[in-house]
Amino acid sequence: MEIKQYNRRSFPVNAVQVELGNYNEVAEWCGGKVVMVPTKMLGVETPLPVIEIEAQGSRRGEKFVATLGCYVVELNNSFRTYKPVHFDASFEEVVTQVQNDDSIYNSGYKMVKPKDDQDGGTADDPFLKVV
Repeated sequence: MEIKQYNRRSFPVNAVQVELGNYNEVAEWCGGKVVMVPTKMLGVETPLPVIEIEAQGSRRGEKFVATLGCYVVELNNSFRTYKPVHFDASFEEVVTQVQNDDSIYNSGYKMVKPKDDQDGGTADDPFLKVV
């Protein structure tokens, strides 16, 4: 499981997206539990895992549910869930720059190798592309 840092407006949060292989790790990280919930798929009821997280603060006693693809977000040991569309609209990943003597590596550019005849380069001629 890879936990990444994201910015929300002016403050950073920690977040991880729920995937097929990380339900248990995410549940352990956020203090939630994995439960199976009957879900109708193509007319057939199938049990699918979700992560239930106990709400804190003014919402204490409620549960947040993270399904496949949702993000679990942590700020000051308080966890909450976001659907991908809402997460993408509210957060931006924090990019940590690699320290290197060559300032080009800290400029927001990365080296890529173009396919032949793409943007005037060749497969043997890397060029800089804004990321």
